[in-house]
Amino acid sequence: MRIDAGVVAGSLIAPFYDSMIAKVIVHSNQRQTTLNKMRRCLDELMLTGVQTNQDFLAALLNTKAVADGTYTTTYIEQDFLKGWLNDAQAQVSSAN
Repeated sequence: MRIDAGVVAGSLIAPFYDSMIAKVIVHSNQRQTTLNKMRRCLDELMLTGVQTNQDFLAALLNTKAVADGTYTTTYIEQDFLKGWLNDAQAQVSSAN
């Protein structure tokens, strides 16, 4: 695992910051192993003070299309996003 970050603890991020403040990189010769490594990284990553897409990425990694490698460049928009937004909204509603 490698994390390339443009910020460190205590850094101030202006409200006009680039949306990518860090990237997580994992590698393996096996697709499933790589996906498992990334799932673990996202699960253990702690980033506070700004909103992230961590939950979105974790959910995306758990889809059959990503696991099988059968997704296309339109997968998020056409297939994944609506269901994910509905699930996220349901979680917020149940928390209130």
